[in-house]
Amino acid sequence: MILRFSIFLIILLSFVPLETWGTVYKWTDENGIIHFSDNPQKVPEEYRGRVEKMIPTEKSKEREPPRKPTVLFEQKTDLHGKNKQWWQGLVKKWEKKKGEAENRIEELQIEIRQLEFNKKAFGGMEKEKSRLTRLIQVAELRKNVAIRMLTEGLPEEARKAGAPVEWLINKPQ
Repeated sequence: MILRFSIFLIILLSFVPLETWGTVYKWTDENGIIHFSDNPQKVPEEYRGRVEKMIPTEKSKEREPPRKPTVLFEQKTDLHGKNKQWWQGLVKKWEKKKGEAENRIEELQIEIRQLEFNKKAFGGMEKEKSRLTRLIQVAELRKNVAIRMLTEGLPEEARKAGAPVEWLINKPQ
């Protein structure tokens, strides 16, 4: 018996248009208040002539894709009041130190090569070569410090100061 009733109910409901299942009725009372109902019997008698039927469309069922967050303001300074130009100046300073160290290494290597050439001609000069080798090591240390500062130190300082790391990238203007 229950099976027959279930089949009858399914057949009966299949004839009801799907639009009526999601229909919402809207009306405005004399005070200007807007009311909604999904049951037309709940609409008061005096407003039934002014009921607006709101049938959901496929478009309204689709959800809008989430919007990208908008940037409300562009950060001008870090937590300590330092701006982008200050940070880029710091980067330039360390790039200059790195370049100076690289140039010094090249100069000292040229001196060593000249010394080795002259050694063949005049002999000796081991102390001078040793001194130049130590100076190259010092210049390499300075270069490595500058590289480490550019790749690790400044980005860490910027992060701690609340400055965007993008400020450390020198772009030609």
